[in-house]
Amino acid sequence: MPRVTLKTIARECGVSVSTVSLALSGKGKISSRRVDRIRKKAEELGYKPNPLLASLASKRFRSGEASLGNLIALLNFPLNPEGSRPGRSVYGNDLLRWSRELGYHPELFDYKRMRSYADLANTLYRRGTQGIIVFGQPDLEMFTNKEKWSGFSIVQCARFRIGLPIHTVRPDIFRSTKKLFTRLTQLGYRRIGFGFGRHFPMMEDDESRFAAVMALQTFYLEEEERIPPYTGDLSDRESFLAWVESHQPDVVVGFSEAQWYSLKDAGYTIPGDLGFASLHLHLPRRAGAPVLAGLEQRQSQIARQSVILLDQLIRHNSRGFPENPHNVLLESVWHDGDTLPPK
Repeated sequence: MPRVTLKTIARECGVSVSTVSLALSGKGKISSRRVDRIRKKAEELGYKPNPLLASLASKRFRSGEASLGNLIALLNFPLNPEGSRPGRSVYGNDLLRWSRELGYHPELFDYKRMRSYADLANTLYRRGTQGIIVFGQPDLEMFTNKEKWSGFSIVQCARFRIGLPIHTVRPDIFRSTKKLFTRLTQLGYRRIGFGFGRHFPMMEDDESRFAAVMALQTFYLEEEERIPPYTGDLSDRESFLAWVESHQPDVVVGFSEAQWYSLKDAGYTIPGDLGFASLHLHLPRRAGAPVLAGLEQRQSQIARQSVILLDQLIRHNSRGFPENPHNVLLESVWHDGDTLPPK
């Protein structure tokens, strides 16, 4: 059957093509009764707008933004279900920067703004948005109807707890943990205490970390050298210190600098009593903080690769939720510091 176009709807309704366009986009001064009639006819005819043509038309009529490139939306979700914390600003800032560098016109949406739209997907579609990058912990209910998002190329930048079934760029947790373990053994450490704990509720990244630890200990350490990893809550300081006291490791691998402060406040000298390495360095470091040894997750590069992947999907007209989502994994970078001398 021939494709239903704006001209088809205009002919059926006895109006101009521009009137149909304005009615479907929600713009212009058109009576609500006429808008309802046009939209109802479009639905009856099975009209589906072409996203590429919508983008071109959008740029044509936005004279002030016509040279800014195709629109992409950056959906910044909070990091917990209650929405009390904003998404990681480092991803948002870098996503904006890399998107503009590739010639796109990115628009950043925080969760409050997303929820202000009755139908976010439809709003973005009418604007001519070509692609979407999701970061933070996405609201899964918002993506229940996958058909709504079938007109966009879509990528997830990093992942917090539960990811969407879409192409994702994120840290390579297993290989990064192995890189840290290899560095520790090269420095002469054998009684390695993996004290990074886990999140509550459990994350897939936690599973990858502990899977790596169990495999590395089993294959590369003697049985008497193996220390059970700390599996308690990241924020439970007392349980963490009790674990250190019980197992007396030569070096502690913490999730972040928070465990270093816990050990320091408890009276441990680092280095001296034991070495310390962080699994997740936050760079640049805070004023007065130690120069920790450990891994950096390269968040800026994760953002950059997310934009590059989205660009490829847009260029190849790959839209909607993929049948077989891909994961692009970026290995973390090792940094020497003052907390891990050779043993």
